[in-house]
Amino acid sequence: MQICVYQTRKTAAGTFRPGIVYTVNEKDRKVAAVLSLLLKGENPVSGQKIEDPVGKKMTKKEVEEFNGAQVSLIPYDEAEADESSDDEGPSASADKGK
Repeated sequence: MQICVYQTRKTAAGTFRPGIVYTVNEKDRKVAAVLSLLLKGENPVSGQKIEDPVGKKMTKKEVEEFNGAQVSLIPYDEAEADESSDDEGPSASADKGK
């Protein structure tokens, strides 16, 4: 999942800065709690709205058109496993490394 924020936020999952597309693993418990706060503006435990959302989930098309920096917050081992499960096939993942 790729996200982009409008304001700087320091969270348990890391510091998110505006103008950067972050790739995150939404299945991670810490990240899921942070995403709830950033994208929905609500407390992940109680569901109570505590602030306006400061980020948005980006589609693949939006990410491709984005001209700014892109950062992955997924550890290297998990990122490789995710790439191998993509529908792109083995030749597409080999081209990414070049």
